[in-house]
Formats: sequence, C-alpha cells, structure tokens
Amino acid sequence: MVGLMACGHPELVTETIDSSRSTAYEEGSRDSLLTEVMLEWPVEGLPPVSLQNMQKDLSAAIFGQAYATTDIAAAISEYYKTEEDEYRRNVGSFLAISGNDKNTSGMFSWSEITEGRFLEPYKNLQSYRLYTYGYTGGAHGMDSEKGFTFNLSDGKRITEAQLFDREYKPELSRILTAHLKQAVDKETYDMLFIKTLEPNENFYLDPEGITYIYGRYEIGPYVSGIVRVTVPWEELKDILR
Repeated sequence: MVGLMACGHPELVTETIDSSRSTAYEEGSRDSLLTEVMLEWPVEGLPPVSLQNMQKDLSAAIFGQAYATTDIAAAISEYYKTEEDEYRRNVGSFLAISGNDKNTSGMFSWSEITEGRFLEPYKNLQSYRLYTYGYTGGAHGMDSEKGFTFNLSDGKRITEAQLFDREYKPELSRILTAHLKQAVDKETYDMLFIKTLEPNENFYLDPEGITYIYGRYEIGPYVSGIVRVTVPWEELKDILR
C-alpha cells in the first residue's frame, strides 16, 4: 500500500550528468554513432538505504534491469559499450548483405539521446520523466517518453496497481478518455485511431495530478506525436489507495 501521505522527508538533492561519446564505425569511416546521456541523478536527501534503492531502480528504469546499480558512471560506461557494439553489428550486417564493406558514405551516422529529470514531488511520491531519441537513418528518428514514480519513504518504484484501488481501471479509463480532447488540438484528435483511452502503466505525477503518456503509434499516427493526458487529483480521489 502506497498511501499519499504528507511527509517530512528532506528535499532530494540531485546532480546533473551531461555526457556524450562519438564512435566511428571503423577507423577512417565517415560513419559514426553519437551517444548522449543527460540525466538528473539523486545523490543525497534520503536515508542511505532508501537512496540506494532509488539509484538502483532508476538506473534499471533508464538503461534496463542489467544496469541496476548505484554507480551511475559505471552504468553509463557499460551502456556506451553496448550501444557501440550493437551499432557496429547492425552496420556490418547491412554492409555484408549489400556487398559494400567499406564505402558507407556517411549514411550510417546514427545517434542515441537519453534525457531524464525529476518532477516536483507530490506528498511522499516523486516522479522521473525519461525522454529518448534514436536516429538510425531514414526520414526521421524515433522518440519515446516514460514516467517512473518513486516512494520517498523507501526509495522504491511504485506501479500503477500500487497507486490505485483494485477495481480502478474502468473508472480511470473513463476519466482519461474525458480529458483526451483537452490534451490535444482538434486536428490531432481527429487523426487519432484510438479515442477511448486505457491506463497503460506509463505515467508521472506532480502536484497538478497524474499524467499518462501515450507514445507515437500507440493511439495515433507518427505525426500525432507523444500524447500526454493529465487528470487532476480531485477527480481521482475515489480510486486512489
């Protein structure tokens, strides 16, 4: 049980990590992978065990479960290596199929960008919003946005099911659907191919309310973008734990 209680936790102290690395496909190649990581990272403000829980859960949320660690520098270094290895495998596979193993002419200059920051806390809960962008050729790249919420009492991530009562989905779906038209302009709304929203476990919260995130192609075409639907706390009081 989460419990949205007011609390006396000291304010979370964070540092900003701004890191990037460019790696050529091979020596002398015009093609390279640019990887950038810009993160807000918790360093103080919670009891040691709670802070460690948050750091581990946050690094796993950003990079994947294999990166669950309190050492963010090590996680980023390993992430760079994994991305570069995959980049070389993907480019190499394409060149092997095409029969062109040398002259790539800059067509494989790709990028991976990861940005994350904390939002303003609400009572004993604090969310983190993560944005990623990847370009692997073609007319445009692909971006995504995810929300992760932490209980400041123990530093652990909470799930949608922990936040709401057991029978919350029908009512939450109704409320989200009612707010969809307010969240987008008419042109975007008209092009959506899903207009009855379901909670998708991708959310963040702040003092205003809970915001659900629907990615590109999830409820509409690419051009509809990332759709964010915010529901005020007052409208959720009957289904919150």
